[in-house]
Amino acid sequence: MNARFFLPALTLLAACSAQEPGAEPTDEAVRAASTGPGAVVEAYYAAISSRDYATAWQLWGQEPEEDTEAFERFKSGFTDTELTAVEIGRISSPSVSNGVATVSVGVEVDDLLSDGTGRSYDGIYRLRRPVDGTGDWHIVSGDLGVVPARD
Repeated sequence: MNARFFLPALTLLAACSAQEPGAEPTDEAVRAASTGPGAVVEAYYAAISSRDYATAWQLWGQEPEEDTEAFERFKSGFTDTELTAVEIGRISSPSVSNGVATVSVGVEVDDLLSDGTGRSYDGIYRLRRPVDGTGDWHIVSGDLGVVPARD
């Protein structure tokens, strides 16, 4: 992604996409968790952009009520984030161990901050689910780094 061209579009979308805090998890997030790992990561960034932090937290397999302190720390990490956009890259084949399937999802991410600046990141998320079909995909870890700005 090229942030120089992408940021004006993010600015426009930020003005149109805010969701009231405390909203119920979106149908998209529920669908994504049962659809596939790429859809989970896309729904995660959509939830962050709409300030639907409960849904974003749930896509990590967490419930806000179970650890309110951790949830508040999670939310505070996005205080200055106005909008995000993600491009899904390569999704690995599942590896299975102890009844759990794990995949890696490559991503490129751009964000728009409240001061009008933006950042770009790339890296991977790891997601897993039980192979017996009793649970949905959820994020278990992320390893992203800032992409240096190009002149």
